[in-house]
Amino acid sequence: IFYQSDLRLLIKLHLEQNEIYTIGKNASIFCQLPALQQLYLGDNRLFDLDFRLDCMPDINYIDLQRNGINELSVEAMNRIDEFSKKSQLTVELQKNPFMCDCYSQRFIRWLKNTNVTLRDADEYRCADGIPRSTIGKSLLTIEENKLKCPLEVGTHSRSGREGVTTEHVEGYSASTIGTLSFLLAFVSAVLLAVGFWHRNRISKTVTPYWDHVTRKVGYSGLANEELAKVVAV
Repeated sequence: IFYQSDLRLLIKLHLEQNEIYTIGKNASIFCQLPALQQLYLGDNRLFDLDFRLDCMPDINYIDLQRNGINELSVEAMNRIDEFSKKSQLTVELQKNPFMCDCYSQRFIRWLKNTNVTLRDADEYRCADGIPRSTIGKSLLTIEENKLKCPLEVGTHSRSGREGVTTEHVEGYSASTIGTLSFLLAFVSAVLLAVGFWHRNRISKTVTPYWDHVTRKVGYSGLANEELAKVVAV
């Protein structure tokens, strides 16, 4: 999008509220803006910081507020730390739906120890977690070694990460159970509505088969009665 855009002097870029959920394969997308200092990506749907920083030597502020970040990936944390060795960087992560379970241990440790400026980091709170007592608490107050893992059925999408304690098992989070219950109720309601709307057609289709079955059962009953009479004689 910025290729050959001739925006080499741009220092501030606002991309809020654009439904961006990933940078993906375009990790170098901002490299066409070498003078960029402030990048605003708030109110999107990003799950991670998945773009290059090393090609923006002047970047000093990144806004990632109100996205879909449960935790930053190991790659993102390393990328930020590596950049901060050369330049001062401020990152905003407020009001993201942070998950506090055993898979978040590395991220929480990073929040406590990184040299990057995390604005209002004490306001980063657990949106969900195991144990559930972590919900609503500041991530900086969480004892990460006490976080537990969700019950795994098959292959869990967050399993296999480094630095994770997996011996604790407690079950699915309340939000997951609530979502599944809602989906089940919604599907049931849709099926009932469809059945009611097409009730006449369904009745015409089912009635002949039902009559056939009931007649067959009736004939079988009569045959059994006749057989019983013959045996009795």
